[in-house]
Amino acid sequence: MRLFIAADFDNETKDKMSEIIEILKSKSKGNFTRYENLHMTLVFIGETEKAKEIKEAVQEALEVPISKPPVLTLDHAGRFKRGNTSLIWIGGEACIFDVIQKRLAEKLISKGLEIDRKKFVPHITLGRQVYFSKDFKSEKEIDRYLESIPVYITENIKAVSLMSSVYRDNKLVYEEIGRFQIRFE
Repeated sequence: MRLFIAADFDNETKDKMSEIIEILKSKSKGNFTRYENLHMTLVFIGETEKAKEIKEAVQEALEVPISKPPVLTLDHAGRFKRGNTSLIWIGGEACIFDVIQKRLAEKLISKGLEIDRKKFVPHITLGRQVYFSKDFKSEKEIDRYLESIPVYITENIKAVSLMSSVYRDNKLVYEEIGRFQIRFE
């Protein structure tokens, strides 16, 4: 199984993210994230058959309450340049998620589980392999366009999920295989 740990969003938040995707589609083409797949990856694990061990580690990592409710605030769009295309994302203030992500990663590693150890950059991917219309004359124009997109989304995240990633009918489908409440003081 291909696994990852994610923060999921309620429908109101996903609706707002979908509106931003529609704005992006007016000026670009690419592989945009389907509504039901919108999430923020906290830890990418990859191919493994150790779901039971991962669930136990996640439960242990979240036993200790965090200092404040985990509120995610998204306030800007950006991109990671990938050759001729871009990965488009929205991001913002997610500092408490740094704490949660670090706890999860450390617990998984301490249990001998393999994870992707890239630096955590809190973001929600809206599109992959995105290329922009010829209306844009330079990379800076594209960046200014992304900066101009109105983004303001907040959500109190109450749980994280262990997700599996599978292809079904030529579509990427994320299935929740475990849900864990975040405790706070």
